[in-house]
Amino acid sequence: MNRYFRIVKGALRVMLLQKSKAVLAMLGVAIGIAAVIIMVAIGNGAQQDILEQIQQNGTNVLVINAGKKETLAGRANQTRQITTLNLKDQEALIENIDTEVLKAIAPVQEGGKQVKYGSLFTNATVIGTNPSYFDIKNYHLEDGRCFDEDENTLARRVAVIGNQIKTTLFKDVDPIGERIKIGGVMFEIIGVLQSKGSTAQGSNEDTNILIPLKTAFRRVFNVNYLANIYVQVHETDQLVPTKTIIEEILRETHRLERLNKSDDFIITNQIRALEAQRETARNFSMLIAGVAGLSLLVGGAGILAVMLLSVKERSREIGLKMAVGAKPFDIVLQFLSESMVLGIFGGAIGIMIGVSVAMYLDYFTENTAIVSISSIIFSFLFTFVIGIVFGVYPARKAAQLDPILALNGK
Repeated sequence: MNRYFRIVKGALRVMLLQKSKAVLAMLGVAIGIAAVIIMVAIGNGAQQDILEQIQQNGTNVLVINAGKKETLAGRANQTRQITTLNLKDQEALIENIDTEVLKAIAPVQEGGKQVKYGSLFTNATVIGTNPSYFDIKNYHLEDGRCFDEDENTLARRVAVIGNQIKTTLFKDVDPIGERIKIGGVMFEIIGVLQSKGSTAQGSNEDTNILIPLKTAFRRVFNVNYLANIYVQVHETDQLVPTKTIIEEILRETHRLERLNKSDDFIITNQIRALEAQRETARNFSMLIAGVAGLSLLVGGAGILAVMLLSVKERSREIGLKMAVGAKPFDIVLQFLSESMVLGIFGGAIGIMIGVSVAMYLDYFTENTAIVSISSIIFSFLFTFVIGIVFGVYPARKAAQLDPILALNGK
């Protein structure tokens, strides 16, 4: 043990004697290690952001969408909105899906409308739905209350506004109890939602206004069909079988089997969306980690160059050690120790830089960066590999020198 301690101590002394070369060699490794940690942290942050954005839309949720608009044959630029999704479908789902599976269900009709308060106006997405929608979508109130089922049944003109609507129209005024015009119809504000930001699809949740569905049907959109039905189940593993059950129910209620027609609805599975987003983030992380790995190879090449130069410059020292009894293994061990010390010190510096930059990005910018312990451990272990791999050739070359020629500086 004392022998190896002396070898490492000697390697440190050589580093101090060749400061500029050692710094250059360590700098390459440090940059590579820092790049790996920062890039992996950014990738982890991207995955976390995606997960949070999807969870903003509720967990364990299936979304049934009305089918796409059909292009009318022979009529250029004319389409027909599919209107087959309705409240009878919601009732059929409630009747046929086991209560141990079905947690909540919310029908939705929505559209863009101009909203006016006094002389101020803005554009908003108006969502007609039932009270269950608030829980399914993980909406929380900043002030006021949600509308209830009685207000939905009686088609009351009440509204819960998004946070940005409050900021745009009311500024210093308490919006609760105030009246706004939605598409020319007067509504009383009964609640304000907490800010949620944008969804994974890019829509701004803070510009939403929620009103009772039957009010939306009669007063705002003048329709009796639905755009979506949100179905929430109790457990994640119930999503896929429930999707199959819903397809069977809707094909029956829409008489699609009898008419031998394709589905006039689309069911979005949250798990698939989540996995697709995660896969994209994982691929991004692998890509940036690969780029960072290339910079590690450049750092290793720097160690190789410095060690080869060191062998050439210290040929007399090597020849003298051989002349007084040092074996080739001792020479190999000495130069391997020096290259490993360069790699470890460079790696330690890189870890400190990488963690510091990632923390800065996370705390002081809008980017999310999550440093993983595994990336730090991997990076530190990789410094050993760099030291050994890029130190073997110079070490062997030093050990194979002829002592007589080495003493003569040849």
